[in-house]
Amino acid sequence: MPTVTVYFGGICTFFMSDRHDELDGFCRVVLVNAADGRTVAGHDIPPHEAVVRIGDGQPVTMRGLHMRLLSSNAQSLLRTAFTGSCPDLTHLVFEQGAELSRPSHPVVFTGDPAEAALFFDFKGGTLAAGRNDHGAVITTLVLQSDDVALETVPFVGGGPLEFPSQMVFLEDTTILVSNDDAIETTSKYDFYLHYLTAELVPPNPPIPPDPPSPIAWLRNRLPVIPHLPHWFGSIGAGCSNSTYP
Repeated sequence: MPTVTVYFGGICTFFMSDRHDELDGFCRVVLVNAADGRTVAGHDIPPHEAVVRIGDGQPVTMRGLHMRLLSSNAQSLLRTAFTGSCPDLTHLVFEQGAELSRPSHPVVFTGDPAEAALFFDFKGGTLAAGRNDHGAVITTLVLQSDDVALETVPFVGGGPLEFPSQMVFLEDTTILVSNDDAIETTSKYDFYLHYLTAELVPPNPPIPPDPPSPIAWLRNRLPVIPHLPHWFGSIGAGCSNSTYP
């Protein structure tokens, strides 16, 4: 029974299936399009590359693709080791006494390649949070099943499709999904890119605080994920994953 392990690094924003009817029971990871850099809340964010590598293949830059990890007999999604361990945009904004606006349809649901580089959907498996050596929160998804397949469809106006439209995994496989600072100069303001998934960016977007706050303390207690490739494991804490419940 093959095991597919997916590592998510950089600006990967998680949307939970039980909070968003539009996802039809899937969890969705959104990688915003920041290939040319973005300006968020008055801060210029440098370019970020959305990249996927499957197995021993070469990293491929994403330019508007929808990937969906499927299995007919996988276990229900377990996320005990994920909940509360990944920076939560809703909670961060609430701590400022405000409310995060609804998700942006073009960025999160419609699939506008000018706004989103990649959707990665899944239903089953085990979701957990870890960190790299530089303190960035990284998420792992482990899915074990007899018939795991990855379907890939370009967004309208996106692509090109550089993966097969369907890949069936017959042996253990690792998939790396990242949206990282292309020039390796991570700053805390890179985290602002997560807020582009909202209809309205808060005027002063909160960033996960430094220690000794409880959130940061918990993040720093996360296990270190070893043996990450340089282009994936060198990012700093400003390029942590986040969740948008």
